[in-house]
Amino acid sequence: MAVLPSAKSLASAVAALRKEEIIPEVVSEFEAKTTLAINYGNYNNAFLGNHLTVASKIVDSNFEIVRVKTLMTDPDAPSRKFPKLREYLHWVVSNIPAPAPGQPADLAKGVVLSPYMGPAPPSETDLHRYTFLLYKQSAAPTVVNTETLYTRLPEKRHRFKARDFAARAGLELVGANFFQAENTSPASRL
Repeated sequence: MAVLPSAKSLASAVAALRKEEIIPEVVSEFEAKTTLAINYGNYNNAFLGNHLTVASKIVDSNFEIVRVKTLMTDPDAPSRKFPKLREYLHWVVSNIPAPAPGQPADLAKGVVLSPYMGPAPPSETDLHRYTFLLYKQSAAPTVVNTETLYTRLPEKRHRFKARDFAARAGLELVGANFFQAENTSPASRL
């Protein structure tokens, strides 16, 4: 039997998304149905806006929903003050099987629609909100044009809209998480 997340923890997640304006800048109001844990290893876990150093690889994630799609975006590209490239797509994985209760999801069993690109905020652009969105797929997911998603080219990943993608694909947002990171190295001067 799965241990369901408490209403308090779900409400805290939505409140944190509102506080950092992910609701309404990235997603509309929604009813959270599960928590979404993202682990970068060495105790570097994404937790509702905490600050992490720029990491490159997700170790595991954990949630309690069947048949899901997850994605990661940066709504602060190139900076939160001037987000002219909002949202920058970092990752999309579809058809992720539900994990056993208390166990991490095996993301390798999902279908990668857009390969993972780790956080890489430009120098001196302040904090970026790296946002993970967990969607429940319908029994017969709508086919979307994956050609536009599957790219390794950074210039093809800007101006992605998670809200529009979810609407076209018939997805229900059920959980979200985020962390913040910045590049504090000085900008190079030409």
